[in-house]
Amino acid sequence: MTGADSHPEDARTLPSQLLRLVAVQEIQRVMARYSQFVSARRYGEWAGLFAADGQFTGPEGVRAEGTEGLEKYIRASHAGWVMKQITTNSLIDVDLGEGTATASSDWFVFRVDGGQNRVAAVGRYEDEYVFTAGQWRIQRRHAVTLKDGVVGEPTVPDAG
Repeated sequence: MTGADSHPEDARTLPSQLLRLVAVQEIQRVMARYSQFVSARRYGEWAGLFAADGQFTGPEGVRAEGTEGLEKYIRASHAGWVMKQITTNSLIDVDLGEGTATASSDWFVFRVDGGQNRVAAVGRYEDEYVFTAGQWRIQRRHAVTLKDGVVGEPTVPDAG
């Protein structure tokens, strides 16, 4: 907008809006790498997307923490699977001042069984991100599966 239609604060907020958009795009790339790495069985790189003390809580309620614990969890939980994961519909909120973000995303997993593709699971991720060492990392990810046609309410606990 220009002239009389513009907001007086636009000039002051544009730099922070651009920084926020860059952060959102960087987090989207973390989400894409997450799906790509788990699908390709690149479990060490998958675990590296998390902060050093990052946590993952799976749909079955099992919680893994730290790089080694995360890699051990994903190797065990995906042993023998041939699969492809898709993550979509991500809503991301960034707090640049704190270097944190939250996100909610839908996901689904295709699994190959006996040469047939099938949807193995559908659900939602509730995430917390942290900007550390110049990169966005997953601090906490909670996976909830679709049950009885309802995914449920967001489940990320308060950071406090």
